[in-house]
Amino acid sequence: MAVRRYFSVYPQPGAFARMLGKKAPATTDEWVHGVATQKHQLNQQMLSAFRQPTLPEPPKPAAQAPSPAPVRLPTPKKYLRRWRDPITSEWRYAYAEKA
Repeated sequence: MAVRRYFSVYPQPGAFARMLGKKAPATTDEWVHGVATQKHQLNQQMLSAFRQPTLPEPPKPAAQAPSPAPVRLPTPKKYLRRWRDPITSEWRYAYAEKA
């Protein structure tokens, strides 16, 4: 069911006054209706602004990176020292004596 509204209006000015750009003064009903219309339009604009997302969506979590290759720790040396033989250019090793 539509609500019908009654507005009291002033009579339009005569033809000569309209040519000069005169307008009928607004009645209280017309002024209240104009203010209410502006408020309604402002509310609609605010609601549409609130409905729009303001921040981008948070990034999706990336797939987990593959685990790095296992770190190989240096193995303990079996020899105490090594050196290159000056005559044959071969590597020589000095081992600890077993007791």
